[in-house]
Amino acid sequence: MLWRPPQGQDLGVRQLSAIAEVSALAARERIDVWLRGGWAMDFLLGVRTREHVDVDWFCWAEDADRLTAALAGIGFQPSGDAPPGQQRDLLRGDVDLGFALLARDAAGRVVVAGGPYAGEPWPDGMLDSPPGRLDGLTCPIIAVAAQIEIKEMMPVWVPGMVRRDKDRSDILRLRQALEAGDREAPTEEEVSVEHPNVTLLNRFYAALAGGDGATMAASYADRASFSDPLFPGLDAREVRAMWTMLTSRARPEVELSEVVADDQRGSAHWVATYPFGARTVRNDVRAAFTFADGLILTHRDEFDIHRWAGQALGAKGRLLALTPVGRRVLRRSGRQRLDEFLAARD
Repeated sequence: MLWRPPQGQDLGVRQLSAIAEVSALAARERIDVWLRGGWAMDFLLGVRTREHVDVDWFCWAEDADRLTAALAGIGFQPSGDAPPGQQRDLLRGDVDLGFALLARDAAGRVVVAGGPYAGEPWPDGMLDSPPGRLDGLTCPIIAVAAQIEIKEMMPVWVPGMVRRDKDRSDILRLRQALEAGDREAPTEEEVSVEHPNVTLLNRFYAALAGGDGATMAASYADRASFSDPLFPGLDAREVRAMWTMLTSRARPEVELSEVVADDQRGSAHWVATYPFGARTVRNDVRAAFTFADGLILTHRDEFDIHRWAGQALGAKGRLLALTPVGRRVLRRSGRQRLDEFLAARD
């Protein structure tokens, strides 16, 4: 199942997009991670129950450095002052990730890896849960019994910690889920983690919807090329600038579907609705990609330039789009805007 980012730009959407990115990156790097805390509960129940301050995870201590380095590649930087042998905290904008580090003791039990509680055991069977699912995204989570035990016992394990109202509500929800025992197991297709290049495209279009030209620009390889009916034959510098320019002028509504990708090729269907002067454009686009080293190498967008010109420019635009000469006029206008934008940046 291909995951598509939900519409909206609140913190929860950004956190959910980050969960998709971390899951795909960890799978690609062969690093085991598990959601814990409030998001683990939501993935267990299949519904967003409340707002979350951060996204909590578990990973093995031996993978922590490699995971931290990989996450730096998608913009997450170290933050916080937790003992590095116990936890790694990372931040990108307002999305906060916390990875509690795990180890095994001589008896094979899963224990706290470092810090003042090093060697303390986590609940038995904590890592034995099937993946959870939320909004079409599948992600590893800790077992429901472990979620309950951690929330119940944390004030005991950590003297001075007060059980919060949200913890009491979470425990009630989790106990109801445990007693019901009727959560459907994900299918084999749903358990499989999406291809990293699908995640790349999902992140790319989520950035377009969020007006984040920097993330879009960072999605292209240094040898990238781009072409569409208005901006043909752009190189990497130019396409990066094009998206930065366009997202600085308008934040479109983006409908994304049919995202497919493998190691070498991908495609997507996207519809953007945005203001163009006093008019509104709804542009229906088919995109084709090739990839190299986890980035976009070639990108070709196809859409009906006659329809676009009519929406953007009215009758004059429709007339221009009818002839090769008129279409060259439209392309020169777009090229002039891009050249001016590049010159202002240099």
